[in-house]
Amino acid sequence: MGQSIRAGQSFFLLNYLFFRTINYGICHLLGYHAEPKVDEIKVYNREDLTTRSLFLPTIVRSTTAYRRKYQARARIMQLIFETGFILLIPFLTGAVIWVTNWIPGGDNTIRLIFQFILVLSAGYCGAKGYYWLFPRVFSLNTLFIEHGQPIFAHKRVGIDVPSQDSKPAKSSYYSTDSIVKKHRK
Repeated sequence: MGQSIRAGQSFFLLNYLFFRTINYGICHLLGYHAEPKVDEIKVYNREDLTTRSLFLPTIVRSTTAYRRKYQARARIMQLIFETGFILLIPFLTGAVIWVTNWIPGGDNTIRLIFQFILVLSAGYCGAKGYYWLFPRVFSLNTLFIEHGQPIFAHKRVGIDVPSQDSKPAKSSYYSTDSIVKKHRK
């Protein structure tokens, strides 16, 4: 019974991350995007004087400047990042639960608290490590953060953009010197 419940927790996390990604994709198709921070909605209970919080993303209409910047993202690398994240975190938490089930002895309550702490630690460290390692391995820049997820763009390796003080490059790709000279003759 305990194994099926724990396997269900990893499956729930997998589904949650998958459908969260799908929902934000639908928002983008409809012309909206999520802001980096989430809003906290506090609900006060007058009977027992407790406060509960609900955290929801702020969805705003996309501007043309935002759309231009968003279109510069590395689409395939973004898909690989999100798929890897969706698969990595439930795998890590499921693996920690599986390994901690082999620990002999101990009360079930102590084991449950120990598993809870290890699962939170593994999920947090796994996510932070993945966020840090992925852009470095694939040479990506972070354009911006949206609902806690980075949006990546490729680093342009080997393309030098001349500064305003330097002379224009001698390439027809970056300058129009050859075109201007042809028209002047």
